[in-house]
Amino acid sequence: MKDERLIVLLDAYLEGALSPEEKQELERMLLESDAARMEFWQRASLHGWTYAAAKLNYGAKPAAERARDRRGLRAPSVETFVRWLQRASRFGWKAALTGAAAAAAVLLWLGIRALPSLPRESVVADAAPEPVSEPEPVVNTNLIAVLAHGTGVVWDGETNRVEIGSTLASRWLRLKSGAVQIDFKSGARVILEGPAALELISAGETRLSFGKLRARVPVPAHGFMVHTRDATVTDLGTEFGMIYPLAQPVKVEVFEGKVKVATDGAARPRILNAGEGVQVSARQVRPMPAVETADFLTAAELARREATELRARYQDWRQADRALDADPAILVHLNFEDQRNADRNLINRANGAPAMIFGCDWGEGRWPGKGALEFNRLDDRVRLSVPGTFGSLTYLAWLRVDSLPNQWNALALADTFRTGETHWQIRRNGSVELSVRVEGETSAWDHLVSPPVITRELFGKWIQLAAVCDGSHGKMAIYLNGRLVASKTIKAPALTLGTLELGNWSPVSQRTEANYRVRDFHGRMDEFALLSRPLSADEIRRQFELGRPRATTAVAELTTSPSAKP
Repeated sequence: MKDERLIVLLDAYLEGALSPEEKQELERMLLESDAARMEFWQRASLHGWTYAAAKLNYGAKPAAERARDRRGLRAPSVETFVRWLQRASRFGWKAALTGAAAAAAVLLWLGIRALPSLPRESVVADAAPEPVSEPEPVVNTNLIAVLAHGTGVVWDGETNRVEIGSTLASRWLRLKSGAVQIDFKSGARVILEGPAALELISAGETRLSFGKLRARVPVPAHGFMVHTRDATVTDLGTEFGMIYPLAQPVKVEVFEGKVKVATDGAARPRILNAGEGVQVSARQVRPMPAVETADFLTAAELARREATELRARYQDWRQADRALDADPAILVHLNFEDQRNADRNLINRANGAPAMIFGCDWGEGRWPGKGALEFNRLDDRVRLSVPGTFGSLTYLAWLRVDSLPNQWNALALADTFRTGETHWQIRRNGSVELSVRVEGETSAWDHLVSPPVITRELFGKWIQLAAVCDGSHGKMAIYLNGRLVASKTIKAPALTLGTLELGNWSPVSQRTEANYRVRDFHGRMDEFALLSRPLSADEIRRQFELGRPRATTAVAELTTSPSAKP
C-alpha cells in the first residue's frame, strides 16, 4: 500500500510547489526508505526528470548490485546501454525519452560510465571535518532604513562606505559626492546629495550636519524630523527640502503640505506651507523670497542617472569578459548570457564542452537585463566535464546567496575518489571552504576554511567569490569581493576534476545522512570561471572591480597610488 503523504509530496515537488518544510520532509523520506526512492524514480521518469530519477534509483539499489551495474556500464558496449534503457522503459520512459529528455538520458549514461572504481574495502566518504559548532550570529534588530538607490557615489573615507541595497541601523552617512536615496521603515524617503553628513537616529528622526536633502513623507510617516545645529524641522506632510552648506545658514523650503520649524528659545515654532521657505541662522528665522524646487534632485531623476550608470557598467563588464575568454589558461567560462533556450545547454566560452542545466530557473543577474541561473530545488544543478590534471586552479564566481540551509552548500564539486580532487563550497555558518583530496580513495583531505564571511547581511546581494590552489608555490587562498579572507600553505598533488557540478553534488558514497549528501545551493549565479593557473591577488581584485554592479568609491581609493596593493 502506497504512502499517501509521500504521493502528495512527490506531486508537489515535480510541480515545483514544495514549501521549505515539505522539502525537508520529502528529503528525509527519500533518504530513509528504499520504497520511497523507487516511487520517486517511477514518478520522476514519467515527468521527464531523467537525471534526478536515475541518480536516486541508482542509490536505492543494494551495494553489490550497484557494483555490478558500474562494471557493466564501464564496458565499452552500446548494447549495455540499450539493455539498460529497455529495463527503464517498464516505468514509462517510451513517452518521456524524446527530445531533450533523450539527450539527458544519453548524458546520464556517459556520466555513470566515467565513475571510477571504488575501493574494495568499505567506501571512505569525503570526510571533511565537521564544522565546529559556533554560536548563531547576532542579528541587528535596529534596522531603520534601506539605502535603496545611488548615483555617482563617493563616500568620505573607506570606513564610511555603504553598498547600495544595504539595510541601515542608526549610523552616520558621510557622502563626499553623488547622491543616494534612503527609504525609512516609517515610509519616509530622503534623497541626500553630497557633500553631506546625515545621522540616522531612528525610522522617524535624523540629524543633518551639512549637505542637501529632499524628503518625501507620506501620511504614515508624518512627524518625520530633521535636526540641525540651529533648528529642528518636523514634517506635517508631504514634501520639503533643506540646504545646509558648511558654516552657512540652513535653508528650509516646502514643496507640498506643511512643515514645522522650531528653534531653541523661540516661544512657538513656525509653520510653513507649500511654496514658503525660511533661512535659519543663530536661531533667527527669516523668510525667503522664493522656493526653487529645481535646486533639488528628484527621485525620478536619480533613477534615470542610476540606470544610465548601470548600463555603462554592464557594457564595460562585457568588454572585460571577452578579455577573460582570451586567457590561455581558461578552462571554463560561463556568463549565463549566451543561451536560454529549451536545449538547457550553456555555452562554455572557453571553447570547451557545453554545460548542461538540470532544473534551475532563469532570473535577473547583477544588472537589469543580464541573465543568471537560479538554484532553488533539491536537484537544481549545472553539470560539465573538465578532463585532465592541473598544477594549479583558480575558481571565480559571481553569486547571490539567498540562504545557507545545509551543512555544506555546493559551489563547484566533483566526486572522483582520485588524488587531487577539489571541492569548493560554503558552510552553514558562512565559512567558505576549499578542499583537495591528498590521497585517492581515502578520507585524507587538505582543507582551507575561511572565517564566517557570508553573513546574513550579504544574503540577497551580489558578491564575488574566488578560490586559488597554487601548486607551484604550495598555497591555497580564498577571496570575497576581491579581498583575501583565508590562506594557508599546502603540498598540493596534481589537481583533477572530471565531471564538475555547480550548485549541487552527486556523491557515490554509501553514506546516507542528509547533512552529508544534501548540498544544494540556494541563490543565483551569473558568472563562473575556472582557470588552470593561479590568479594573483591583484588580478582577482581587478576582476572584482570590473565585475561589480556599481562603482561605489571611497575618497581613500581616489588618492591611492595605482601600484599599491589592494
